[in-house]
Amino acid sequence: MNRRYQSFHHLFVLLLCVAGFQTVTAQDTVKRRTIEITSSFKPSLQQQQKFGFTASATPADSARPKLSYKIPSQNLAFNFVPAPLRPLAFQEDSTLKNAAPSVYVKAGFGNFSTPFLQALASFGNGEKSNGSVEGNFTSSKGNLDYQKAAQYGVKGNLWLHMKQNNSLHLYGGYQGQQTQRYGWEPKATAPVLDSMALQYNTIFVGAGLGNSIAGDAGVSYDAKVDAHFFSDKYDAQETAVRFEAPITKTIGDNASVTVGIKGMLSSFRSNKADFSNNLFMIPVNAQFQLQENISVKAGIIPSWNNKVFKLLPDVSVEYLLNEKNLVLQAGFRGYYDEQTFRSLVAFNPWIQQPDSLTNTRNSEIFAAVKSNVNENLGFSGKSRCRQAKQSATVCK
Repeated sequence: MNRRYQSFHHLFVLLLCVAGFQTVTAQDTVKRRTIEITSSFKPSLQQQQKFGFTASATPADSARPKLSYKIPSQNLAFNFVPAPLRPLAFQEDSTLKNAAPSVYVKAGFGNFSTPFLQALASFGNGEKSNGSVEGNFTSSKGNLDYQKAAQYGVKGNLWLHMKQNNSLHLYGGYQGQQTQRYGWEPKATAPVLDSMALQYNTIFVGAGLGNSIAGDAGVSYDAKVDAHFFSDKYDAQETAVRFEAPITKTIGDNASVTVGIKGMLSSFRSNKADFSNNLFMIPVNAQFQLQENISVKAGIIPSWNNKVFKLLPDVSVEYLLNEKNLVLQAGFRGYYDEQTFRSLVAFNPWIQQPDSLTNTRNSEIFAAVKSNVNENLGFSGKSRCRQAKQSATVCK
C-alpha cells in the first residue's frame, strides 16, 4: 500500500510539474505579443527657414531722358472725293427756325465816277428750304469821249432739302451790260451816237440735284443743267444749254470710279449768220491710292465736238511729303473751252458778231506744287505747257 501510495504521489507531483511548465510557457508566449510603451510620442514641426526682405531706395538717375515726338502733317489732303462727314446730333436753336428773313445792302463809290450798289434778301429756315434774291448795279465813266460802261442784274436762288441727303437747287435771273465804243479817229469827225452804243442782255435759268453724303451703296452724284438766252442790240440771239451729270462709286477705302456725261448745245442766229455749236463728252476715270502719300487718277474722255470725235487723256499723280507738308502734282490732260457769243463778249465786249463758232480743244502737260505754311497761310504754284487748237481768240 505504501508503494502504491508513493507511486501515485510521485505521479501527481510529476503532473503538477508538467502543468506548471506549460503554464509558464503559455505566459511567455503571451508576453512576447504585447507592446510595451517605454516613452510617450510628442509630434512636433521642424523650423522653416524664412527669407528676410530688406527694402532699399533705387539710385537716383541724373541723366535727362531724350524724348522724340513725330508730329503728323496738319494739311488735310483729300486725294479722291470729299470725305463724308458724319457729325453727331445737334440740338437746333428753336429761335432760328422762325427767324425773320435777313436783308443787307451794300453801297459805295469809286474813282472814274463808279457807283456801286448791291442788295440781298434771304428767306427760309435752312432745314427744309432756303433761298435768296439779290440785285446789283455798277457803272464807270472814263476820261475819254464815250468811254463809259454799266452792269446790272437780278438773281434768285432756291434750295429744297429732301430726304436721304438729297437737295434740289433752282436758280434764275437777268444780267444786263452796256458799253460804248470809244477812241474815235479822227476826232474832228462826229460819230453817230447810236452806232457807238453796245448793249447785251442775258436771261438764265438752271437746276441742280445731288446728294451731300454717299449712301449705303457708296454712290454720289451731282447733276446740273442750265440754259441762257443771250441777245445784243443788233438782233443777234443765242440759246445755249449746258448739262453735266457725274456719278461716283467708291470701292473700299482707297479707290473710286467716276462715269458721267457733259456737254453743251447752242444755236446762234443773226442777220448775217445762222449756225449751231454742239459738244458732247463722256468722262470716265478711276482714282486709287497706291500708298498713304501717293494717289493716282487715270481716265479718258471720249468727246464729239460738232460730230468730230477725239479721245482726250486725263492722267495725274499726286505725292504728299508728310514731313515737309508739301504736295507735288503732275499730269497730262485734255479738255475743251466752250465757245459761245456770250463767252466772247465776256472776254471782249467790243467784239463783232461771229459768223461761225467751234470749241477750243486743249492739250496740257502740267506740274504743280502746293502747301500750307500754317493754319492761315498757304501757297501754290503751277507750270504748264498747253496747246490750243481752233481757238476763237488769240492774245499776243
